[in-house]
Amino acid sequence: MNKSIFVVFFGFLLHSNDVKADQLALIPLTDAKSAVEYLRAHTQVVLWCACCNSDAMLNVEILSVYYKHAGEDLYQVFLVGTDDYGNRVEEALDFAYVHIQIGEFCHALGVAMGLKCDPCTSPFKFY
Repeated sequence: MNKSIFVVFFGFLLHSNDVKADQLALIPLTDAKSAVEYLRAHTQVVLWCACCNSDAMLNVEILSVYYKHAGEDLYQVFLVGTDDYGNRVEEALDFAYVHIQIGEFCHALGVAMGLKCDPCTSPFKFY
């Protein structure tokens, strides 16, 4: 029995590294409004879940950003843009995995807004 529990637990740990956790995907209205304003002041973002083993950085030029009611007192922010190849990108955002350039470095939007999150990476340069 103990061996079975170990196998299940170890399997869960391996699988959990590939799962994107929603840290700041559903947020209060005030944070959604602030994020939309913040993003509208930028021309591009880097979408990247550093916690996810197979997630590649995606540079996106922002075309529009908006929020929607997601139930109860929670909202979700959406981004519409184009990637470096001209492909349309439309995503619901989690601020832990949206990075904006401040100076020379890209910072997680959640951290830049002073919200509690773990982007699983330090600020980084992206060209």
